[in-house]
Amino acid sequence: MEKVPSVVPQISQNVINNIMEKEHITQFIEQNLNLIDQRIFPKFMYHNIIHALNTSLFAMVIASFYNISISEKKILLDASFLHDIGRISDGEDENHSYVSSILAETVITNQLFYQNQKNLLLLQSLILGHTESLYDQSIFEKSDSTDLSQNLLLLKILKDADILDRVRLPLENINLDRLNLEVSKSLLHFAKYVNQTKVMHYLIKDSEKYELSTHYN
Repeated sequence: MEKVPSVVPQISQNVINNIMEKEHITQFIEQNLNLIDQRIFPKFMYHNIIHALNTSLFAMVIASFYNISISEKKILLDASFLHDIGRISDGEDENHSYVSSILAETVITNQLFYQNQKNLLLLQSLILGHTESLYDQSIFEKSDSTDLSQNLLLLKILKDADILDRVRLPLENINLDRLNLEVSKSLLHFAKYVNQTKVMHYLIKDSEKYELSTHYN
């Protein structure tokens, strides 16, 4: 395994702001979030809508550095929203990725986009795979897509986006070895900025229910 340097150059906030503006990232997130009933998000201390929104932002920023279609970004975004909806606690929950992948179909069943079975199966595969090893290619066995390398890229982005939001946890130091993509390793400062400034909180319709999350700020 390649040794990760102790200090990784970070992408500046100005560069990220330009990327977000050019790619219309926040608008894309809001547009797709409006298609989902926010009541489905868990309300635990850490795994809640704030985690889902932060993960979605990190995923879209990382994705902007790669050749990813708008359809794939849509699926990746929804996987970021829904990857933890099956959780029963903030602690160890071995089955939550499987449960979340099943529940996801009921959440997005009214979206015409997911009446295409290929899109639905890829969404469920990403959610199922976010806690699994990247070497387990059976994750995508139900997916209609034949492009395994592209599917793995999407999964790496989701995994990294999920890990980046761990900056919200007290005393958490993210091990760079856990991040799969070099771009992700350059976004630690951005992840801390998102947490400190609560960039995504404006999208929460029932924000008073999430005041407890400030415990991690």
